[in-house]
Amino acid sequence: MDVDHAIRDKPRAGAIRAGQFKVCVTGRPSTHTATISWCAAGCVYYGDQVWRHSVATRAGVCATSGEKIHKGDPIYKPSCYRATPMNMDAMILAAHIDRLVIDL
Repeated sequence: MDVDHAIRDKPRAGAIRAGQFKVCVTGRPSTHTATISWCAAGCVYYGDQVWRHSVATRAGVCATSGEKIHKGDPIYKPSCYRATPMNMDAMILAAHIDRLVIDL
């Protein structure tokens, strides 16, 4: 599956699969944000992308675990304060980030 297509296509269950991307939480600037390193080989690399806590407005798939995300689930999603990122439709279930303790 084309990585850009998987990210930009209107999300549906199974559109984004864990393992298509290397995603690492690199920091927690606040209780409502996380700094993510997102890499899709040959396509895009964001080394310090800020993701914000939100609520899913549509169904999708967690980029780290592959679990289904339902409308209304607590999630983290990329912040678009610089420019619109290629992974703007990506989501991570909040539970996967909120349980992490980052010692930097």
